[in-house]
Amino acid sequence: IRLTDENIVSSRATIGRFTRFGWGIADQALSSITNFALGVLVARSVGIRDFGAFSLAFSTYLITLGLSRALATEPLIVRYSDVQDLRWRKGVKSATGLALLLGIVTGVFYLVIGFVARGSFGPAFMMLGLTMPGLLLQDSWRFAFFAASKGPQALVNDLVWALVLFPWMGVLLARSNSSVHWLILSWGGAATAAAAIGLFQARILPDPRLAIHWLREQREL
Repeated sequence: IRLTDENIVSSRATIGRFTRFGWGIADQALSSITNFALGVLVARSVGIRDFGAFSLAFSTYLITLGLSRALATEPLIVRYSDVQDLRWRKGVKSATGLALLLGIVTGVFYLVIGFVARGSFGPAFMMLGLTMPGLLLQDSWRFAFFAASKGPQALVNDLVWALVLFPWMGVLLARSNSSVHWLILSWGGAATAAAAIGLFQARILPDPRLAIHWLREQREL
């Protein structure tokens, strides 16, 4: 078989696509396993009413996460994948800024809900509100890294979340301090730590001031 320059370029492109796909699968698997393990730990550690509070808080997080992805990070993937570094950095600065702003706004809203709610739902939503900015920012870094074909960076960031989360939860469980709000705080706090690491990985500061411009720019999407 005679190899031409075109064959070599095509083969390298195919290998590159499979490599990016593999990093994406690995990262999503780690993220899913982390969330699944969290649910199992909470279910085995708290009562039915507390588990109900956790489930409602986690469902609220998923809805908010979907909103953040639709407005901020999915347009980033569509329009800023495999572009020049300067353009990528500009897009990431805007998209992560919007995600952070959404985290702050919804976080304040959930804090208010937690303040007026009764029973275990109140503290659960207060902890969710406190950590929502970090949760959304951490997820936005994953999309930013994949847009730049930096799958290993996304995997490392999710690994940081897991490595902070499980020892923290282990300490809580060892001290029999397994109240649902403390477990949510450990989960969201670990995500916030990973979000902070993302700042150093990307060397980009999110800019919430660009959020309105980003929404206008991506309006048709």
